[in-house]
Amino acid sequence: MNTRCDYDMDCKFCKIARGESATTRYRYQSKNALVIDDYSPKAHYHYLCIPKIHIRNMTYLSPRDIPLLEEMWECANAVLNQLHPGTNQFLVGFHHPPYNSEHHLHLHIIGPASQAETHYLFRYPVFQPTAGCRTSQNEYNPIR
Repeated sequence: MNTRCDYDMDCKFCKIARGESATTRYRYQSKNALVIDDYSPKAHYHYLCIPKIHIRNMTYLSPRDIPLLEEMWECANAVLNQLHPGTNQFLVGFHHPPYNSEHHLHLHIIGPASQAETHYLFRYPVFQPTAGCRTSQNEYNPIR
């Protein structure tokens, strides 16, 4: 399995990013990322923001990926503003390896936070909130 490439033909998220999944609903799309509904939601609302290139997980990120991470955060924020304006009851972040269900970097956007936080996969250290998390505690963790 590739750790970083334009496209991994064995990766479900790469296929979704290329439009090869007829059943996947896009909630938002930018130049380098898109937001979809999670196929196995752990709260009432659960979306995933995936980059259009294949990056295995957060341990393969480098400083050159900061613009991509910022774009992913902007996509998450756009979905929240469109579908859930005015709420701050969402967690936004990554699972820390080895707790990845899919081996393609993906940012979880999940709420209400009170539902998500009851599931072990959405508690520290398994879950790593990102910059500007919209949580009930109004956490802020810088990307840089």
